[in-house]
Amino acid sequence: MSSKRKNIILINYTGRHGGGPLHAYELTKALLEQGIPVAAVLSKDIENVKAWKRLPLEKLILIPTYTSAASFLKNHLQFILYKKYRIRKALQSYAVTAVCCPMCTFWTDPVNRLFPHAKKIVFCHDPQLHSGESYAIAVKLLGVNKAYRHADEILVHTKKFVNEVETRYHKTGHVHYLPLGRHSYYRRVFGKRTAVTYDPEKTNYVFFGRISPYKGLDLLADAYQKVCRRCSDVTLTIAGAGDFSPYRAKYKQLERVTVINRWLADEEVESIFQGEHLIAILPYADATQSGVLMVAMDYGVPVIATDTGGLGEQLEDGVTGLLTDASDSSQLARQMLRLKNDRELYQTICRNIEKKLPDMEWGGAAELVAKLAGVPAYLRNR
Repeated sequence: MSSKRKNIILINYTGRHGGGPLHAYELTKALLEQGIPVAAVLSKDIENVKAWKRLPLEKLILIPTYTSAASFLKNHLQFILYKKYRIRKALQSYAVTAVCCPMCTFWTDPVNRLFPHAKKIVFCHDPQLHSGESYAIAVKLLGVNKAYRHADEILVHTKKFVNEVETRYHKTGHVHYLPLGRHSYYRRVFGKRTAVTYDPEKTNYVFFGRISPYKGLDLLADAYQKVCRRCSDVTLTIAGAGDFSPYRAKYKQLERVTVINRWLADEEVESIFQGEHLIAILPYADATQSGVLMVAMDYGVPVIATDTGGLGEQLEDGVTGLLTDASDSSQLARQMLRLKNDRELYQTICRNIEKKLPDMEWGGAAELVAKLAGVPAYLRNR
Protein backbone atom coordinates (compact mmCIF):
# COMPACT_ATOMS: atom_id res chain seq x y z
CA MET A 1 0.00 0.00 0.00
CA SER A 2 1.20 3.49 -0.77
CA SER A 3 2.40 5.35 2.29
CA LYS A 4 0.86 8.50 0.83
CA ARG A 5 -2.63 7.19 1.49
CA LYS A 6 -4.18 7.98 4.86
CA ASN A 7 -4.49 5.01 7.21
CA ILE A 8 -8.02 4.47 8.47
CA ILE A 9 -10.14 2.02 10.42
CA LEU A 10 -13.28 0.97 8.55
CA ILE A 11 -16.45 0.35 10.58
CA ASN A 12 -18.47 -2.35 8.86
CA TYR A 13 -22.02 -2.57 10.21
CA THR A 14 -25.01 -3.20 7.94
CA GLY A 15 -27.76 -3.88 10.47
CA ARG A 16 -30.74 -1.57 10.81
CA HIS A 17 -32.44 -1.76 14.21
CA GLY A 18 -31.94 -2.64 17.86
CA GLY A 19 -28.74 -2.58 19.87
CA GLY A 20 -26.42 -2.87 16.89
CA PRO A 21 -26.82 0.72 15.66
CA LEU A 22 -26.20 1.98 19.21
CA HIS A 23 -23.13 -0.18 19.74
CA ALA A 24 -21.63 0.74 16.36
CA TYR A 25 -22.30 4.45 16.82
CA GLU A 26 -20.89 4.70 20.37
CA LEU A 27 -17.74 2.77 19.43
CA THR A 28 -17.17 4.87 16.31
CA LYS A 29 -17.74 8.10 18.21
CA ALA A 30 -15.19 7.03 20.83
CA LEU A 31 -12.61 6.15 18.15
CA LEU A 32 -13.07 9.56 16.55
CA GLU A 33 -12.72 11.28 19.92
CA GLN A 34 -9.32 9.61 20.25
CA GLY A 35 -8.24 11.23 16.98
CA ILE A 36 -8.33 8.03 14.94
CA PRO A 37 -9.42 8.42 11.28
CA VAL A 38 -12.54 6.32 10.65
CA ALA A 39 -14.75 5.55 7.65
CA ALA A 40 -18.00 3.57 7.84
CA VAL A 41 -20.05 1.23 5.69
CA LEU A 42 -23.64 1.16 6.93
CA SER A 43 -27.11 0.13 5.84
CA LYS A 44 -28.90 3.11 4.33
CA ASP A 45 -31.88 2.07 6.48
CA ILE A 46 -30.01 2.15 9.81
CA GLU A 47 -32.34 3.82 12.28
CA ASN A 48 -29.85 6.36 13.63
CA VAL A 49 -28.51 7.45 10.23
CA LYS A 50 -28.95 11.15 11.06
CA ALA A 51 -26.56 10.82 14.00
CA TRP A 52 -24.00 9.08 11.81
CA LYS A 53 -24.14 11.91 9.28
CA ARG A 54 -23.10 14.35 12.03
CA LEU A 55 -19.92 12.42 12.87
CA PRO A 56 -16.62 13.68 11.38
CA LEU A 57 -16.03 10.51 9.37
CA GLU A 58 -13.49 10.30 6.56
CA LYS A 59 -16.18 8.66 4.44
CA LEU A 60 -19.73 7.44 5.05
CA ILE A 61 -20.91 4.77 2.61
CA LEU A 62 -24.59 3.80 2.78
CA ILE A 63 -25.69 0.62 1.02
CA PRO A 64 -29.19 -0.79 0.42
CA THR A 65 -29.89 -3.81 2.61
CA TYR A 66 -33.56 -4.69 3.07
CA THR A 67 -36.95 -3.67 4.32
CA SER A 68 -38.73 -6.87 3.22
CA ALA A 69 -37.93 -10.43 2.16
CA ALA A 70 -38.16 -9.45 -1.52
CA SER A 71 -35.81 -6.49 -1.13
CA PHE A 72 -33.40 -8.67 0.86
CA LEU A 73 -33.09 -11.23 -1.93
CA LYS A 74 -32.70 -8.56 -4.60
CA ASN A 75 -30.21 -6.40 -2.73
CA HIS A 76 -28.18 -9.31 -1.39
CA LEU A 77 -27.75 -10.82 -4.85
CA GLN A 78 -26.82 -7.48 -6.39
CA PHE A 79 -24.41 -6.76 -3.58
CA ILE A 80 -22.61 -10.10 -3.87
CA LEU A 81 -22.38 -9.89 -7.66
CA TYR A 82 -21.17 -6.34 -8.17
CA LYS A 83 -22.28 -3.60 -5.76
CA LYS A 84 -19.78 -4.54 -3.05
CA TYR A 85 -16.92 -3.48 -5.30
CA ARG A 86 -18.20 0.10 -5.19
CA ILE A 87 -17.16 0.18 -1.54
CA ARG A 88 -13.56 -0.61 -2.37
CA LYS A 89 -13.59 1.98 -5.14
CA ALA A 90 -15.03 4.65 -2.81
CA LEU A 91 -12.15 4.02 -0.38
CA GLN A 92 -9.34 3.66 -2.90
CA SER A 93 -7.70 6.91 -1.76
CA TYR A 94 -7.31 5.48 1.77
CA ALA A 95 -5.29 2.65 3.25
CA VAL A 96 -7.78 0.51 5.20
CA THR A 97 -5.52 -0.99 7.85
CA ALA A 98 -8.32 -2.59 9.88
CA VAL A 99 -11.98 -3.41 9.50
CA CYS A 100 -14.00 -3.38 12.73
CA CYS A 101 -17.39 -5.09 12.79
CA PRO A 102 -19.45 -4.06 15.86
CA MET A 103 -22.05 -6.74 15.08
CA CYS A 104 -22.24 -9.34 12.31
CA THR A 105 -24.88 -9.33 9.56
CA PHE A 106 -25.38 -11.10 6.23
CA TRP A 107 -23.11 -8.53 4.56
CA THR A 108 -20.26 -8.51 7.09
CA ASP A 109 -17.95 -11.13 5.59
CA PRO A 110 -18.35 -10.01 1.93
CA VAL A 111 -17.38 -6.45 2.93
CA ASN A 112 -14.45 -7.68 5.03
CA ARG A 113 -13.06 -9.71 2.14
CA LEU A 114 -12.82 -6.57 0.00
CA PHE A 115 -9.81 -5.63 2.12
CA PRO A 116 -7.66 -8.79 2.32
CA HIS A 117 -4.66 -7.04 3.88
CA ALA A 118 -6.63 -5.29 6.62
CA LYS A 119 -6.85 -6.74 10.12
CA LYS A 120 -10.37 -8.03 10.85
CA ILE A 121 -11.77 -7.22 14.31
CA VAL A 122 -15.21 -8.73 14.90
CA PHE A 123 -17.57 -8.46 17.88
CA CYS A 124 -19.43 -11.67 18.76
CA HIS A 125 -22.55 -10.66 20.68
CA ASP A 126 -24.35 -14.01 20.78
CA PRO A 127 -21.98 -17.01 20.97
CA GLN A 128 -25.11 -19.08 21.53
CA LEU A 129 -28.28 -18.39 19.58
CA HIS A 130 -31.21 -17.49 21.79
CA SER A 131 -33.89 -20.11 22.43
CA GLY A 132 -36.87 -19.90 20.12
CA GLU A 133 -35.11 -17.71 17.54
CA SER A 134 -35.95 -18.53 13.93
CA TYR A 135 -32.92 -17.12 12.11
CA ALA A 136 -30.47 -19.98 12.81
CA ILE A 137 -30.93 -21.54 9.35
CA ALA A 138 -30.51 -18.19 7.57
CA VAL A 139 -27.37 -17.48 9.60
CA LYS A 140 -25.89 -20.79 8.50
CA LEU A 141 -26.97 -20.63 4.84
CA LEU A 142 -25.77 -17.06 4.31
CA GLY A 143 -22.44 -17.59 6.00
CA VAL A 144 -22.69 -15.09 8.84
CA ASN A 145 -20.30 -17.21 10.90
CA LYS A 146 -17.63 -16.85 8.21
CA ALA A 147 -16.90 -13.41 9.61
CA TYR A 148 -15.82 -15.03 12.88
CA ARG A 149 -13.79 -17.75 11.19
CA HIS A 150 -11.96 -15.20 9.04
CA ALA A 151 -11.43 -12.71 11.89
CA ASP A 152 -8.00 -11.90 13.27
CA GLU A 153 -9.44 -10.84 16.62
CA ILE A 154 -12.85 -11.47 18.22
CA LEU A 155 -14.34 -9.41 21.04
CA VAL A 156 -17.02 -10.75 23.40
CA HIS A 157 -18.94 -8.94 26.12
CA THR A 158 -19.15 -11.91 28.50
CA LYS A 159 -16.16 -13.51 30.24
CA LYS A 160 -17.78 -16.93 30.44
CA PHE A 161 -17.92 -17.23 26.64
CA VAL A 162 -14.26 -16.43 25.90
CA ASN A 163 -13.11 -20.07 25.96
CA GLU A 164 -16.14 -21.27 24.03
CA VAL A 165 -15.55 -18.78 21.21
CA GLU A 166 -11.82 -19.56 21.15
CA THR A 167 -12.57 -23.26 20.72
CA ARG A 168 -15.38 -22.89 18.20
CA TYR A 169 -13.45 -20.65 15.81
CA HIS A 170 -9.92 -21.90 16.58
CA LYS A 171 -8.84 -18.49 17.88
CA THR A 172 -6.88 -19.34 21.01
CA GLY A 173 -5.35 -16.14 22.35
CA HIS A 174 -7.32 -13.97 19.95
CA VAL A 175 -10.64 -13.69 21.78
CA HIS A 176 -10.87 -10.73 24.13
CA TYR A 177 -13.36 -9.76 26.83
CA LEU A 178 -14.70 -6.21 26.57
CA PRO A 179 -17.62 -5.15 28.81
CA LEU A 180 -20.52 -3.53 27.03
CA GLY A 181 -20.45 0.25 27.43
CA ARG A 182 -23.19 2.59 28.57
CA HIS A 183 -25.84 3.54 26.01
CA SER A 184 -26.24 7.31 26.36
CA TYR A 185 -27.17 7.84 22.72
CA TYR A 186 -30.85 8.48 23.46
CA ARG A 187 -29.95 11.49 25.59
CA ARG A 188 -28.59 13.21 22.47
CA VAL A 189 -31.53 12.52 20.14
CA PHE A 190 -33.35 15.57 18.78
CA GLY A 191 -37.13 15.98 18.61
CA LYS A 192 -37.96 13.69 21.51
CA ARG A 193 -41.51 12.36 21.87
CA THR A 194 -43.40 10.71 24.74
CA ALA A 195 -44.50 7.10 24.28
CA VAL A 196 -45.71 6.50 27.82
CA THR A 197 -46.50 8.49 30.97
CA TYR A 198 -46.18 6.77 34.34
CA ASP A 199 -48.33 7.20 37.43
CA PRO A 200 -46.18 9.02 40.01
CA GLU A 201 -48.23 7.51 42.84
CA LYS A 202 -47.37 3.93 41.87
CA THR A 203 -44.33 1.72 41.40
CA ASN A 204 -43.93 1.31 37.65
CA TYR A 205 -42.38 -1.87 36.28
CA VAL A 206 -41.25 -1.77 32.66
CA PHE A 207 -40.13 -4.30 30.08
CA PHE A 208 -38.48 -2.76 27.02
CA GLY A 209 -37.08 -4.44 23.92
CA ARG A 210 -37.81 -6.74 21.03
CA ILE A 211 -40.45 -9.32 21.91
CA SER A 212 -39.11 -12.81 21.34
CA PRO A 213 -39.61 -16.26 22.93
CA TYR A 214 -36.41 -16.08 24.97
CA LYS A 215 -37.36 -12.76 26.59
CA GLY A 216 -39.42 -14.48 29.31
CA LEU A 217 -42.73 -12.62 29.02
CA ASP A 218 -44.60 -15.65 30.37
CA LEU A 219 -42.43 -15.57 33.49
CA LEU A 220 -43.04 -11.85 33.89
CA ALA A 221 -46.82 -12.23 33.55
CA ASP A 222 -46.90 -14.89 36.27
CA ALA A 223 -44.69 -12.83 38.57
CA TYR A 224 -46.66 -9.62 38.05
CA GLN A 225 -49.90 -11.47 38.81
CA LYS A 226 -48.39 -12.56 42.14
CA VAL A 227 -47.30 -8.98 42.86
CA CYS A 228 -50.80 -7.69 42.15
CA ARG A 229 -52.25 -10.11 44.68
CA ARG A 230 -50.16 -8.38 47.34
CA CYS A 231 -50.63 -4.73 46.33
CA SER A 232 -52.53 -2.50 43.93
CA ASP A 233 -50.17 0.49 43.69
CA VAL A 234 -48.18 -1.00 40.79
CA THR A 235 -48.23 -0.80 36.98
CA LEU A 236 -46.52 -2.76 34.22
CA THR A 237 -45.56 -1.45 30.78
CA ILE A 238 -44.49 -3.73 27.93
CA ALA A 239 -42.87 -1.77 25.11
CA GLY A 240 -41.38 -3.32 22.01
CA ALA A 241 -41.93 -4.73 18.55
CA GLY A 242 -42.44 -8.42 17.89
CA ASP A 243 -45.13 -11.07 18.00
CA PHE A 244 -47.09 -10.45 21.20
CA SER A 245 -49.95 -12.81 20.27
CA PRO A 246 -48.71 -15.78 22.37
CA TYR A 247 -48.91 -13.60 25.50
CA ARG A 248 -51.93 -11.42 24.76
CA ALA A 249 -54.55 -13.55 26.53
CA LYS A 250 -52.46 -13.88 29.70
CA TYR A 251 -51.70 -10.15 29.93
CA LYS A 252 -55.30 -9.23 29.18
CA GLN A 253 -56.28 -10.77 32.51
CA LEU A 254 -53.85 -8.56 34.44
CA GLU A 255 -54.61 -5.13 35.86
CA ARG A 256 -52.83 -1.85 35.14
CA VAL A 257 -50.86 -3.17 32.16
CA THR A 258 -49.94 -1.01 29.18
CA VAL A 259 -48.74 -2.75 26.01
CA ILE A 260 -46.99 -0.74 23.30
CA ASN A 261 -46.49 -3.47 20.70
CA ARG A 262 -44.56 -1.65 17.99
CA TRP A 263 -41.10 -0.44 17.17
CA LEU A 264 -40.32 2.65 19.19
CA ALA A 265 -38.52 5.44 17.41
CA ASP A 266 -35.26 6.71 18.87
CA GLU A 267 -37.10 9.90 19.78
CA GLU A 268 -39.48 7.92 22.04
CA VAL A 269 -37.08 5.65 23.91
CA GLU A 270 -36.03 8.15 26.57
CA SER A 271 -39.64 8.46 27.77
CA ILE A 272 -39.63 4.73 28.57
CA PHE A 273 -36.92 5.30 31.19
CA GLN A 274 -38.13 8.56 32.69
CA GLY A 275 -40.71 8.60 35.46
CA GLU A 276 -41.27 8.11 39.16
CA HIS A 277 -40.50 4.83 40.92
CA LEU A 278 -39.36 3.00 37.78
CA ILE A 279 -38.02 -0.56 37.87
CA ALA A 280 -36.87 -2.27 34.66
CA ILE A 281 -37.47 -6.01 34.41
CA LEU A 282 -35.35 -8.35 32.27
CA PRO A 283 -37.02 -11.76 32.71
CA TYR A 284 -34.95 -13.47 29.99
CA ALA A 285 -34.84 -17.25 29.70
CA ASP A 286 -31.32 -16.97 28.26
CA ALA A 287 -29.00 -14.13 27.31
CA THR A 288 -25.37 -13.33 26.63
CA GLN A 289 -25.61 -9.67 27.62
CA SER A 290 -28.21 -6.92 27.40
CA GLY A 291 -28.13 -3.50 25.78
CA VAL A 292 -31.47 -2.74 27.43
CA LEU A 293 -29.82 -3.13 30.82
CA MET A 294 -27.21 -0.57 29.79
CA VAL A 295 -29.87 1.91 28.66
CA ALA A 296 -31.75 1.50 31.93
CA MET A 297 -28.59 2.05 33.95
CA ASP A 298 -27.69 5.11 31.89
CA TYR A 299 -30.98 6.64 33.07
CA GLY A 300 -30.39 5.50 36.65
CA VAL A 301 -33.25 3.00 36.60
CA PRO A 302 -32.77 -0.05 38.88
CA VAL A 303 -33.00 -3.39 37.09
CA ILE A 304 -34.22 -6.82 38.13
CA ALA A 305 -32.75 -9.42 35.77
CA THR A 306 -32.67 -13.18 35.57
CA ASP A 307 -29.28 -14.67 36.37
CA THR A 308 -28.64 -16.19 32.96
CA GLY A 309 -25.82 -15.92 30.45
CA GLY A 310 -23.76 -12.82 31.10
CA LEU A 311 -26.40 -10.76 32.90
CA GLY A 312 -24.80 -11.61 36.23
CA GLU A 313 -21.57 -10.05 34.95
CA GLN A 314 -23.29 -6.84 33.89
CA LEU A 315 -25.37 -6.44 37.03
CA GLU A 316 -23.99 -6.83 40.56
CA ASP A 317 -26.68 -8.39 42.73
CA GLY A 318 -27.78 -6.11 45.54
CA VAL A 319 -25.44 -3.34 44.37
CA THR A 320 -26.47 -2.15 40.90
CA GLY A 321 -29.65 -4.22 40.69
CA LEU A 322 -31.19 -7.52 41.70
CA LEU A 323 -30.81 -10.97 40.16
CA THR A 324 -33.42 -13.70 40.15
CA ASP A 325 -33.84 -17.26 38.92
CA ALA A 326 -34.77 -17.57 35.23
CA SER A 327 -37.39 -20.25 35.87
CA ASP A 328 -39.00 -19.14 39.13
CA SER A 329 -41.82 -16.61 38.85
CA SER A 330 -42.30 -16.61 42.63
CA GLN A 331 -38.71 -15.51 43.17
CA LEU A 332 -39.07 -12.81 40.53
CA ALA A 333 -42.24 -11.58 42.26
CA ARG A 334 -40.41 -11.46 45.60
CA GLN A 335 -37.63 -9.37 44.08
CA MET A 336 -40.16 -7.05 42.45
CA LEU A 337 -41.88 -6.55 45.81
CA ARG A 338 -38.56 -6.19 47.64
CA LEU A 339 -37.36 -3.37 45.40
CA LYS A 340 -40.79 -1.74 45.54
CA ASN A 341 -41.10 -1.77 49.31
CA ASP A 342 -37.51 -1.18 50.40
CA ARG A 343 -37.01 2.48 49.47
CA GLU A 344 -33.57 2.57 51.10
CA LEU A 345 -32.42 -0.31 48.88
CA TYR A 346 -33.93 1.39 45.84
CA GLN A 347 -32.07 4.64 46.53
CA THR A 348 -28.82 2.80 47.32
CA ILE A 349 -28.95 1.02 43.98
CA CYS A 350 -29.64 4.34 42.21
CA ARG A 351 -26.57 5.88 43.87
CA ASN A 352 -24.41 2.87 43.03
CA ILE A 353 -25.44 3.06 39.37
CA GLU A 354 -24.50 6.74 39.27
CA LYS A 355 -21.07 5.93 40.70
CA LYS A 356 -20.51 3.12 38.18
CA LEU A 357 -21.45 5.04 35.02
CA PRO A 358 -18.09 6.81 34.55
CA ASP A 359 -16.43 3.37 34.39
CA MET A 360 -18.78 2.38 31.56
CA GLU A 361 -17.66 4.98 29.00
CA TRP A 362 -16.60 3.81 25.53
CA GLY A 363 -13.07 5.20 25.68
CA GLY A 364 -11.67 1.91 26.94
CA ALA A 365 -13.38 0.00 24.12
CA ALA A 366 -11.94 2.39 21.54
CA GLU A 367 -8.50 2.03 23.11
CA LEU A 368 -8.62 -1.77 22.84
CA VAL A 369 -9.92 -1.73 19.27
CA ALA A 370 -7.22 0.76 18.25
CA LYS A 371 -4.55 -1.41 19.88
CA LEU A 372 -5.80 -4.55 18.12
CA ALA A 373 -5.97 -2.61 14.85
CA GLY A 374 -2.31 -1.72 15.18
CA VAL A 375 -2.80 2.02 15.62
CA PRO A 376 0.46 3.34 17.12
CA ALA A 377 0.15 4.46 20.73
CA TYR A 378 1.29 8.01 19.89
CA LEU A 379 -1.71 8.42 17.57
CA ARG A 380 -4.24 7.53 20.28
CA ASN A 381 -5.71 10.21 22.52
CA ARG A 382 -4.10 12.94 20.47
